[in-house]
Amino acid sequence: MSSSVKPKIAVVESHSNKLPTLHEGEISPLAANDFEISCLNYFAAKDIAADRQVAVILGCFRSQAVNNWTRPAVSRTRLIALTFAAFMAEFRTKFLRPHWEKTTRAQVLGSRMPENESFSDWATNVEALHSLLIGTSAELDMNQLRYTLEAGMLPTLATLYGADDTAPAIEKDKFDDWRAAVVVIDERRSFALEENRKAIERELNLQKRKAPEASDDRPYKEKKVFGEGRKGSSSKPASTASATSSTSSGRRCPVLTADERKWLDKYEGCNKCRTFFAGHEHADCPNDFPAAEGYKPRTEAD
Repeated sequence: MSSSVKPKIAVVESHSNKLPTLHEGEISPLAANDFEISCLNYFAAKDIAADRQVAVILGCFRSQAVNNWTRPAVSRTRLIALTFAAFMAEFRTKFLRPHWEKTTRAQVLGSRMPENESFSDWATNVEALHSLLIGTSAELDMNQLRYTLEAGMLPTLATLYGADDTAPAIEKDKFDDWRAAVVVIDERRSFALEENRKAIERELNLQKRKAPEASDDRPYKEKKVFGEGRKGSSSKPASTASATSSTSSGRRCPVLTADERKWLDKYEGCNKCRTFFAGHEHADCPNDFPAAEGYKPRTEAD
């Protein structure tokens, strides 16, 4: 049965003016890279001669597997005779996972710019990942890295980049100049997106302020019928005449209070005629709104 416990990952403890320490655990390409850089910084700071560099760093390992490799006298003598670069190449071959270079290279080539990340940040992350391949057969040259970043751009950035007259025309061997030009294009893209977002937000807020306050309990004000109230008009239905008489004064009954709405909801009432247990709802209410004159808010006691 395979274990579900993830292996402990080795970490590098770096020190200023001291050699680094590589702790116990599975050694990743990143840990190997960090260890190498820390050692090189120490060699430069302490002016360690090239023929002494490997001998100096053999005491930096807290990993049992690495110490098993370096401890035997024959192995130790052979390793000390290597250059530091040759030592690190052999170190990677022995302790990193098989085909790690191909795996890392595939991650670099397949990287895609995230929606919520700037081109500068994304490119920096891709370059950091690619730095693990420096000195190996899987290392990309600067032109290949440029093509990788071009292929992984967001569609919106790729469109602006393709329409630009400057960045695509920069010579292939001037990677840093090309990268800086693309950063400028992406900053313009980000600014335009932010301005567009703000404009949409302002428009939505404006529409909210203009929109009438919708409420299903607002009394309906009937339109005045032409000829209403003239003598001899017998075509108007009685219900309409009744409604007109109740609203002819132009006064409306008060809008429902929060308490009224609560009691009407509780006792299955109608928000229009404001009757408890009405057996109908506002939309199909056959009655008119209560008259404004003498209106009393509904209470639970009703």
